[in-house]
Amino acid sequence: MIACDTDGYICDSSGADRVHLANQATAPLVLRVKRHFKRVTVIGPQHMELDQVRRRSGIPGSAVPGKDGRLHARTWPKLAWQLANGRQGAYVRPDQAYRLASTYAPGWVLSDGSVVPVEVTIGADGTNQVVPFPGSRYGRHGLTLAEHQNRHLERYRNG
Repeated sequence: MIACDTDGYICDSSGADRVHLANQATAPLVLRVKRHFKRVTVIGPQHMELDQVRRRSGIPGSAVPGKDGRLHARTWPKLAWQLANGRQGAYVRPDQAYRLASTYAPGWVLSDGSVVPVEVTIGADGTNQVVPFPGSRYGRHGLTLAEHQNRHLERYRNG
């Protein structure tokens, strides 16, 4: 499985070949194949590129990168907004800017391929501090990390 939400999941071809096994377990509910993609890039929860088509939750598909590093799209505000902010005889479509986070929901990837959450503690100065993996509940219980980790977590790998 590559990604999953309440509407469905994305898997590789070997997972698609085993849909019948899931159907046996979920009968009378039936999973069905809806689409095929050659390339999937997962950016974060509900943010992905499917065959180079951007799909980002809460961001219109028409959004384009701006010089300020944000995505921009002209929106279609509802009637209440038009009455308060629009012009008589015109439908105003303001520019809305969207900023994508630099990372989404990073987690530790374990050597078995599973992902566990990053632990955070409150430091003496009152700020959040990431607990290095060896000091986390997972590290203390002897679990081991996979070779590759989220680049934002690398500095916390060895304590």
